[in-house]
Amino acid sequence: MFYARYVELCAKKKVSPSKVALECGFNKGSVSVWKKKYEKGEDIKPTPETLVKIAAYFNVSVGYLLGIEDDYINEGMEKRLEKTAEDIALIAKEVISLLADKKCTINEADNVLRITKMSIDSTAMVRKLEY
Repeated sequence: MFYARYVELCAKKKVSPSKVALECGFNKGSVSVWKKKYEKGEDIKPTPETLVKIAAYFNVSVGYLLGIEDDYINEGMEKRLEKTAEDIALIAKEVISLLADKKCTINEADNVLRITKMSIDSTAMVRKLEY
């Protein structure tokens, strides 16, 4: 089920499966292995890390990639991403205000934004694994 969905998503986005592999940061040789196993009738399941990368690339859930869910668009994830964007905007606005009022240094502001980004990245990873 995974490989069929992967190829379907690549076709919808008009990109080759190998290009997606390169853009997601995993070995494009994996795609060849998946294809061969799929053609033999084996159900392929990439590593959780690879599944998360592919799901993020196509903006679908891991459940969709694995055939557990049938909905193409991950509406729940879309809403969470919108909320995350709002949170980032609020934090950035607050940091700018602190800088303008000279209540923090540029280095302190940079640290806050870096920590915020790491927190958001790790939260997004956990949320995608929940799917």
